[in-house]
Amino acid sequence: MTFDQILLDFGKVDGVIACAGICIEKPFIEHTWEEVVRLQMVNSIGLFFTVQLAVKAMLRNYAPHDHNTPKGSVILIGSIATDSGLESQGLTAYSASKGAAKGLLHSLAVELAPKGIRVNMISPGHTITDMSVSQWETRPELETAMKAAIPMGRMADRRDLKGAA
Repeated sequence: MTFDQILLDFGKVDGVIACAGICIEKPFIEHTWEEVVRLQMVNSIGLFFTVQLAVKAMLRNYAPHDHNTPKGSVILIGSIATDSGLESQGLTAYSASKGAAKGLLHSLAVELAPKGIRVNMISPGHTITDMSVSQWETRPELETAMKAAIPMGRMADRRDLKGAA
């Protein structure tokens, strides 16, 4: 569904949860140019332009000088991979792409606050997703390593993120 269709169906956009993520696991020195560019295109640039479209739609709903009315909320889905890593996982390029999202968070929060738009990030730890399950199918030792790195001994699932948003 495009933003234009969302606007037609719902009339306005009040918020966006921007979650983009692909992962190519391999050691840093083995990544190709094409792989790193693909990761950045999806995880960084795709996220950037998704948020841009949503913010443009949010700003259209309100008078430009109305600073007292909240206009919307942006929630970026980051990753714990920007702050830590598992040696066995090979997430250097993924971590770099998610680090770009963290930089976007800080800049957007300052830029959009005067316009009445909140910007926050949820950076979950190891979470059961289609991406993580496919990793375990080819490298089952990763599931064990991921669980061992979590004090609670279990990974989050998507439902765990709902309360944070």
